[in-house]
Amino acid sequence: MTETLKTIRVIPFSGKEEDWNRWSKTFMATATVKGYRDVLAPIDPDTDASLEDNIQAYNDLILSCQEDISFGIIDESVSVAFPDGDARVAWKNLKDRYEPNTGAAKVQAKQEFQQLKLASSDDDPDPWLTNLELKRRRLKTLGTNIEDDDMILHILNNLPKEYETVVELCEEDLSKGTVNLQSVKERIRARYTRLQKANDNDEAIALMMKTQFKRACTVCGKIGHKGTDCFTLEKNKEKKEEYFKKLNEKRNKGRNNQNGNKNKKNWNRKPNGDPIRPWL
Repeated sequence: MTETLKTIRVIPFSGKEEDWNRWSKTFMATATVKGYRDVLAPIDPDTDASLEDNIQAYNDLILSCQEDISFGIIDESVSVAFPDGDARVAWKNLKDRYEPNTGAAKVQAKQEFQQLKLASSDDDPDPWLTNLELKRRRLKTLGTNIEDDDMILHILNNLPKEYETVVELCEEDLSKGTVNLQSVKERIRARYTRLQKANDNDEAIALMMKTQFKRACTVCGKIGHKGTDCFTLEKNKEKKEEYFKKLNEKRNKGRNNQNGNKNKKNWNRKPNGDPIRPWL
């Protein structure tokens, strides 16, 4: 068991506020496994830590926090009992710095939560959803509890227009009382996957239209495309309809441009074809 504990490495802390939540939870998990959790967060505050446990906890904090601000906080955390470094005092000072329980901190946390939105349909929604949950937990520690329904409404009101179908379905289920936070997240992830697949197909089709193959297809024998792009293959059947749709759009655009140029050429002529002379 002792050998196993030696192999458990401490995770470095960047010193950034946005990384504190993840790092602090990870460090406390490490403290639990190594047996010095009560040194940092005792059930009974009057319980004194042993010298050995304090040294282990303090050294792990020092090794984790090499960034100037957090290192300085730990380095200055001493007490009468542990003049060379008190781990419990160090942990409390770190929490006061990165988890301040003040009115200003609550206002800032609320603003940060309200400003979180999924900016683009190209962005993976998972980091955004995770960040929302972290802000929600932070607000809970500050005494503000965000219920699931409020969380759902915030998510639905901060999605790009490409998620309109998801929003409509969720709003309908919300009015019926049959929706939950997990199902909303799953629908958003499913929609993102479909959007990414559609984008991949669009890029492949655009490439096919731009670079036409000069040789015969090894699958159907027709000239103009590679065997891997052949529409007779099962994997390419979804691309076929979209390809011809874009091809027709391209042709129609070309015709419209030609007609526009003709009209432009004839605009300065009389009905009989004679040029219109400028008025002098």
